Amino acid sequence: MVYTLSLPGVLAHGIIKRSHVIPDPADISPENILRSVWGKHRDSVFEHVDTIESAVNGLVTGKLDDHLLSEAQRAAHTLAGSAGTFGFMRATEAASQLELGLADSSNTQVPLLRTLVIDLRRDLEREIAIPKPAPSAAVSVEHPRAARVLIVDDDPLALDAMRGILEPHDLEVFTLTEPLCFWEKLEEVAPELLILDVDMPGVNGPDLCRAVRDDARWSGLAVIFVTAAGDAATIEGLFRVGADDHLAKPIVGKELLTRVSNRLKRVRLYRAQAETDDLTGLANRAKANAELTRLLGLADRFSQPLSIAMLDLDRFKQINDTHGHASGDSVLRALGERLRLDFRDNDVAGRWGGEEFIIGMYGMQREDALRRLTDTLHRFGEEKFTSTREVFQASFSAGVAEYPLDGPDLPTVIGTADQALYDAKAAGRACVRDAGEKTSIELCDVVCVEDDQVLAELLQSSLRTRGYNTRCLDDGEQARLALCGSPPTLRCRVLLLDIDLPGLDGHSLLRQLAGHDVLRSTRVIMLTARASETDTIKALELGAFDHVAKPFSLPVLMHRIQIAITT
Repeated sequence: MVYTLSLPGVLAHGIIKRSHVIPDPADISPENILRSVWGKHRDSVFEHVDTIESAVNGLVTGKLDDHLLSEAQRAAHTLAGSAGTFGFMRATEAASQLELGLADSSNTQVPLLRTLVIDLRRDLEREIAIPKPAPSAAVSVEHPRAARVLIVDDDPLALDAMRGILEPHDLEVFTLTEPLCFWEKLEEVAPELLILDVDMPGVNGPDLCRAVRDDARWSGLAVIFVTAAGDAATIEGLFRVGADDHLAKPIVGKELLTRVSNRLKRVRLYRAQAETDDLTGLANRAKANAELTRLLGLADRFSQPLSIAMLDLDRFKQINDTHGHASGDSVLRALGERLRLDFRDNDVAGRWGGEEFIIGMYGMQREDALRRLTDTLHRFGEEKFTSTREVFQASFSAGVAEYPLDGPDLPTVIGTADQALYDAKAAGRACVRDAGEKTSIELCDVVCVEDDQVLAELLQSSLRTRGYNTRCLDDGEQARLALCGSPPTLRCRVLLLDIDLPGLDGHSLLRQLAGHDVLRSTRVIMLTARASETDTIKALELGAFDHVAKPFSLPVLMHRIQIAITT
């Protein structure tokens, strides 16, 4: 039985939450998890057995080609590493001997190999019987929040088994079967712990570990190897390339949990010492800078905005002089706690130095970030601090900038946010300034570029009735200057764009918008009376989010606008 807890699917700034499933405790017992995984992969397991049997038969007839031999050796290696996890210990032993025997496929080996195939199939065909661990064998995985674990193994059965063992212990598990996609997945997941198989096609586990250790961003990542080879030379080689630990295949659930738990505790302890500001509990400057660099890479890859805020406590020297440095430390700690409460795990909150802080908000435009920081400012301003002299309150000023709108790289965007912070100080403190305020950019929910005045007025009226802030333009060139000018004077979340326009046609304007990176933060819905497939494909190739043919249903168009705004 599974109970599902539905959560809001989409956050205001466009990040989609995953639904959370609360399983019945009876369903997440180790034996039930492994039975479920085995049932999912049973057919593919017997495909491996068939491949091995075909290779052995090929030896008998003298018609074994190199490709089938290689496939059979790979299949035997896979079964040797995973079958024992599900209680098939005889199958594991048979597969191990088959892997060795196929490597030395002389005629004298054939009778033994045929017997081993029979033993392998017979053991795997029996009913799965996994012993239930005794209460004393229970393993506690202690961590204050869900830890991210990335497992790389070309065997889907092994991946699902390890996922099934780890996920019930509040570990966020990501898996990868294709090691050639490792770096992209590593950047996306940003794990605290990496589990690598040793023997994989394309690139093996030791090569990946060596590359991780040579990369300054990931050199501190905990790495555990899983391997079916237990000889001293192999294990010594794993530690030589930078392994933190190793685990023998077939995987035993208790041992996997223990190794993962112990390694995560060490990782968290190291990071607490090396990456955390002692006073506020936030990331220190080096860690914050590294995390912001990572988020900027994700923003580039997935065409998402990244807002950065610089914060500075107001009149902090006066607080120290009037109330003492102990009171000043209390204010710093309180602001650190407030930022930890108000910002998500995939945000970055760090102490930049002294009384200055930095916030990175992935997937959030700066106007949304401004509202969020303003809410934080109000909550922080309500807190009261007590010194030996009196009860007092504190505030901060902040500036917000957005990548890539306010700069092509991280230092530039941080500098722009810092300048907006100084503008907030000059404006009287205790406020948050948007870097865009300097360029007087008009912000709208929906902008309609349509030269049909009757239709434009109808659209504007319908949008305003639904609470959208809207603006209409009737000329393509006018829209280009407003949206792509240097600096732009107009920005919107959704653009309704007619194709047939005076001044500049819709397709040409769409191309200009893409060239000026406007499409990073604006969704374009094309409107056209020409419903040809060519026009639709061209618009989508140029970066349009949606395409609506005229005449259209007004409620349907409003629904599509809502989808564009909330996804």
